[in-house]
Amino acid sequence: MPTHPIQAGPTLLGGEQPVICSPLVGKNLTAIKAEAKTVKALNPDMVEVRADYWDFIEDTDKAIEALQAIRNIIGDTPILLTVRVAEERGFKKVGQKPKFDFYKKAAALKLPNLIDVELVYGADTIKNDLNGVPVVVAYHDLKGTPSSEEIANILKKEIDAGGDVAKIVVKPNSQADVLRFLNGTLEFRTKNPAYPVIASASG
Repeated sequence: MPTHPIQAGPTLLGGEQPVICSPLVGKNLTAIKAEAKTVKALNPDMVEVRADYWDFIEDTDKAIEALQAIRNIIGDTPILLTVRVAEERGFKKVGQKPKFDFYKKAAALKLPNLIDVELVYGADTIKNDLNGVPVVVAYHDLKGTPSSEEIANILKKEIDAGGDVAKIVVKPNSQADVLRFLNGTLEFRTKNPAYPVIASASG
């Protein structure tokens, strides 16, 4: 268990209990609101708002309006705000400027509890001012599973780049891949006990 878990609203990320996170993937405002009401009724520990699905994601004002609508519906349920890059399973390509304009305005308004930024952007971009909102730095390997050493190094790079939470998703193609993934994650956790980790082997 991390020595410094993150309190996101009523949810403790990195505590003794696992966190159940439900995604929102509606594309227009009507669908987004309806989905938020459905998910709210499920009472998840956290909601991941996948804003890369939004038809209007590059319009900052409309994006903020949608995020505010979600917050109004789900109340104090924590929000992880994500605009995933297309190369790492994002729904579509979104420009870097509108993505981070949205992130910065959302953070200034304190709408999300956490913001997801991919490691590929590098430390200079990741460490941009997000008004103190904790950052999940993410890495996705869609084809395979790196070595245990590489996995531990990737997670360490995410923290060094400014992450408060390290996230890695890999694609195991064998039982050996699963064990390598677990060993790499454990190696990072052992050497860096302060940080929460989100780790998924999606096969």
